[in-house]
This record gives sequence, C-alpha cells and structure tokens, in this order.
Amino acid sequence: MFRFLNICIVLLLFGCSAPAHFFQTHDSSLEIFLHHPDAHEVSFASSLDGYTVHELERNSEDVWRMNNLTNQEFSYFYVVDGTLYLPSCNYMEYDDFGNKNCIYQP
Repeated sequence: MFRFLNICIVLLLFGCSAPAHFFQTHDSSLEIFLHHPDAHEVSFASSLDGYTVHELERNSEDVWRMNNLTNQEFSYFYVVDGTLYLPSCNYMEYDDFGNKNCIYQP
C-alpha cells in the first residue's frame, strides 16, 4: 500500500506525461522507479555491477521498476527505447566516454 501511495504522489507532482524517477529504500536494499508512459522498453545500468543492463518491469500506472539494489552510492543511467536517458538528478558525473551519469547517494 505504501508503494502505491508513493507512485500516486509522484504522478500528481510530475503530471501524467512527464518522465519522473524516484527511489524507495527498504533496510539495506533499494527500489528504483521511472514513470515514463510513452516508453515501450526501459533498462537500467549502474556502477554496482559494471554497468550491466537490466530490464525494468512495467506496472499498470506506466511506472517502470527494479528492486533489490544495494543501498549505497552508485552512478547510473536509463536506456529508454534504445536511447540513453538521464532523469533530472541532483548529482552528475562524466564517464570515461564523455557521457553523463547520475549519482545516487543514500
């Protein structure tokens, strides 16, 4: 129920069509969410495992989700329909290839 309320709050704050992302912590684990209603396929890659690309699950509210991440600092980005996507994030860095990555800090 708490997860559903978080999703509803994000949808209200960011509107129905604008992409938005957020995190939810559970003890030492982390869940990521990306609201992107126009996307057909969303993946996530992070420095936690050498930027291995992981497919996200889509729910009925057009929110893409991945769970069981370690709640520690890491760099990350999304791939939406085959294109690199960086959400609005507080901390960013350039990687060795000149691309930007977001940084998650617990």
